[in-house]
Amino acid sequence: MSPGDHLEVSWADHWEDVRLWRVLRDLGPGFYVDVGAMDPSVDSVTKGFYALGWCGIDVEPNPYYAARLREERPRDVVVEAAAGADRSRLSLHVVLDGDGEQTGLTTLEPAIAARHAAEGGRVEDVEVEVIPLAELMGGTPAEEAAAFHFLKVDVEGHEAAVLAGADLASFRPLVVLVEARAPRRAEDVYERSEAILLEAGYAFAADDGLNRWYVRSEDAAVGATLSPEINPLIDGKPRRWSEQARERELVARMDELDAAAKESARETTALRAEVEASCAEAADLRAELDLIHGSTSWRLTAPLRTARRRIRRA
Repeated sequence: MSPGDHLEVSWADHWEDVRLWRVLRDLGPGFYVDVGAMDPSVDSVTKGFYALGWCGIDVEPNPYYAARLREERPRDVVVEAAAGADRSRLSLHVVLDGDGEQTGLTTLEPAIAARHAAEGGRVEDVEVEVIPLAELMGGTPAEEAAAFHFLKVDVEGHEAAVLAGADLASFRPLVVLVEARAPRRAEDVYERSEAILLEAGYAFAADDGLNRWYVRSEDAAVGATLSPEINPLIDGKPRRWSEQARERELVARMDELDAAAKESARETTALRAEVEASCAEAADLRAELDLIHGSTSWRLTAPLRTARRRIRRA
């Protein structure tokens, strides 16, 4: 993927990267902080930016996803801890699906974890360190407002605590996007988060149905660029990563079938050659047998052969 007016592929769950690209396409490669980064590719808000040379801090307490991020994001700083208002240690409720596969629903909130368990999920607890986000951003490009392009917070109910520990008076990303709905619920949960952001000098810019978007007040004009719904006139026609992944699967399967067909054709050709060779050999043997049957000695010994057959039948 190369820089341009529009992203070719959206890796995010709700087109968040496409909306961000409107504002940031002429400012990078830049710097981001992704709190609740989860997978380095699947439903990732930052994957597309990383592919274009951006880098940042990925905060992810789930050991599985932290390991995935370290493997695929060598330019990023991966923090295997949770962000919060104060330093502490808490139980992280790792939510798996019914088959034991990882999900994006892992949470620090016991009530949310209990609800997922009641709905058929499996919950495994692991103790994790909690660090204020301001500590994690110290000594990085996040200290400079001109270099800090966006902060994304998606931590399944713990968003306000993350923002409370972010010191947004000192660390001022241009754009902040915060998950605003309860996990798997059409329920607004942004009141505390929004209060922190407004008090820190951020202006509300957009609500995409899942997230609330804010811009620092000194750059409030950016909100007009963020606010329109995703549409092809502004954003082009980026493909979803899942469609691209499925296309790769289909192409790979077609290649497998094509290779199998070619191998079958080769085997058929070899078998046909075998059959033709056998037929030719049989024809030669038949011709030789006909010569024997037509010979003088064969005719003279015919009575003897007849007698032998009668003796066998007797």
